[in-house]
This record gives sequence, structure tokens and C-alpha cells, in this order.
Amino acid sequence: MHILIIDDDPIINFVTRSTIKNYDNQLVMTDFTNSELGLQFMLCNDIDILLLDLNMPVLSGWEILEEIEKRKLDIPVYILTSSISEIDMAKAYEYSCVKKFISKPIPFSIVPLILSKDTID
Repeated sequence: MHILIIDDDPIINFVTRSTIKNYDNQLVMTDFTNSELGLQFMLCNDIDILLLDLNMPVLSGWEILEEIEKRKLDIPVYILTSSISEIDMAKAYEYSCVKKFISKPIPFSIVPLILSKDTID
């Protein structure tokens, strides 16, 4: 399984990788702080799960979600954000690829649910 993390904060990327590795250290994870490079990587590689921040320079998470929808990519996306806006949450769920809106940092208890690629209630 290959997990892609796109977040402009390198500390969050480190914490996210560490949390997931503590659950399963066999997983392959790639992270990008440059959202444009992350998108290009996603388009050229087989990705099983995308953990995506919303508010980033260069390309926002919204723009990446638009690309996923436009290209009809079958990648489950988990929004991992510091936003607590109900407007952002409602907008995120308008994208069929979005499985869950999660507040940073990623809780360890949610990792197995993410790895199952299911929608989380």
C-alpha cells in the first residue's frame, strides 16, 4: 500500500508518517510540502490513499481535489487539515473521493480506518 501525504508543513508530514508507521511500519509513504510536485507525483504513480491538506501555497487542496475529479481518479482522499470550518467540511464532502475530514494532527485511533479505505463516520 502506498500512501501519499501532501501538506506544506514538514512537521505535520513527519508526525503523520510517524503515526502511521507506528501502526504498520511496512507501508510505503511519500510526502510533499510542495503541492504541485505532490500532484505530479500522484498523477505518475499508483497511490492507494491520499492524505491532503486544504490550505497550501502553489496549489490548494481544493485545486488538487478538482484535478482528481476531472481526471476521474479512483483515489480515496482523507482531508487532514487545521481548518475547523463547517463550510470547508461541507465543501470537501461534495467531492466523491473524500472519505473523511480530519483535524490535524492525525489521531492514531483513526489510522486503521484510513488503511481500510472506507468512509469514516
